[in-house]
Amino acid sequence: MELVDLLNNRKELIGETCERNAVPEGKYRLSIHIWIVNDKNEILIQQRSASRKMFPNMWTNTGGACIAGETSIETVFRELKEELNVIPNIDNLELIASYKRKKDYVDVWLLRQNININDLKFNDNEVQAAKWVSIEEWKKLLIEEQAVKSSTDYFLNYINNKF
Repeated sequence: MELVDLLNNRKELIGETCERNAVPEGKYRLSIHIWIVNDKNEILIQQRSASRKMFPNMWTNTGGACIAGETSIETVFRELKEELNVIPNIDNLELIASYKRKKDYVDVWLLRQNININDLKFNDNEVQAAKWVSIEEWKKLLIEEQAVKSSTDYFLNYINNKF
């Protein structure tokens, strides 16, 4: 069982925990999304494993829930290592958005880092493939419903204002 810290409606820790998928009404957990962008302005996306309960075989960004006692940035490091075997350069990490959903707050991180696809090692329970795509290719995957929409609006808004 994976425990998460609970937050109030101001994104403050309240000193309580619960199981990751059992967040009570009116309380929240903290989650993160990470968008990796290389020097060519391509984004690294990963394909969820066919065995995943939610969004099997769909393309997405790296992300996950913060476990109890973990900060947002610590979760970035853990999720990247778990899912792709990537160690981010902390100087290239930027928090670009934070928003509230029904059961969680989501911190959206941008990592500017060149990563060799051949160096990736997948957590077979979560990820089955990865590839670099242009912003236009990502948008096409979304239109074709081959990608998880999740934090895309926040990421695309940021990218459109920076490029």
